Amino acid sequence: MTFRPVSKNKYIRWLKKKGLVHLRTTASHELWDNPDYPYDRPITFRTMDKDIPPLHLKTNSETMGVTMKDLYKELERM
Repeated sequence: MTFRPVSKNKYIRWLKKKGLVHLRTTASHELWDNPDYPYDRPITFRTMDKDIPPLHLKTNSETMGVTMKDLYKELERM
């Protein structure tokens, strides 16, 4: 499977579907977390980018306990 960037808007819709909320924007990054089941660290990505790079998707997915394969499957259905 080839990992590819994902549109920031689509990724934000996916995060909201997973129950995450925007915590704050710090410098050039948005921080998101689940208020009911907080993760060990917030989900982070750059606000200025129109696409989320695969490396950010990978680290955020690991934090959330979601495989990259499942992430892309869910995003394709949106």
